[in-house]
Amino acid sequence: MITARHLPVLAAAAILCAALAACATPSPEDRAIGAEVESRLADSSALADDQISVQVRNHVVYLSGLVDTTGEQGIAESIAQDVPGVAKVIDSTQMRAANY
Repeated sequence: MITARHLPVLAAAAILCAALAACATPSPEDRAIGAEVESRLADSSALADDQISVQVRNHVVYLSGLVDTTGEQGIAESIAQDVPGVAKVIDSTQMRAANY
């Protein structure tokens, strides 16, 4: 049963939920940065077979997915870093398992 003494806690929870939802939505600048990074990665012949996902929060680019070599990881990071507006690149890509 919700009573009057629960109302301040419920109000604080509602405010916190709204604030977190706003933080989860990328800004227009972050969306533009992400689109540009994705476009440049797709245009790179060196990364043609790779599966790299891009997320951007506060001008920080997060790369994840699969690449074939550490060289490709470096290429992906370099491409992302060269996009105007990028403050930092965090690369969490992983090497594909070798097919034996």
